[in-house]
Amino acid sequence: MNNSTSFDPRNDHAAREIRNQLAETLVKCLDPGFDLGPVAELAEQLVLKHPQEVYADYIRDRQHRYAAAKSTINTGKISDPFQQALVLWDHELFFETHAALEPLWKEAAGTRKLIMQAMI
Repeated sequence: MNNSTSFDPRNDHAAREIRNQLAETLVKCLDPGFDLGPVAELAEQLVLKHPQEVYADYIRDRQHRYAAAKSTINTGKISDPFQQALVLWDHELFFETHAALEPLWKEAAGTRKLIMQAMI
């Protein structure tokens, strides 16, 4: 861990690993038919591996935000990946929005691609 008390994925390998793994796992769970069980399991593993408070705080915050975003997706039965990414954005899950949009962006063209690129 770096000497800072802030969660800094740009300069801290453990923070980057935590952020990336959580985001990747969330994106796999976005469809309304899936639950956040895999995210909860990963979060437990990550807290055991990285018990420092700065990491645990980040993980708890993400779990809270993920649950809120997932509730919005489930309630609205939102299955379109782009619309799901907008929900993530609304919940200030910007890196997760990036993770959700990147595969769509690679396949997109024109204005849609530019919009996704701006969000990413």
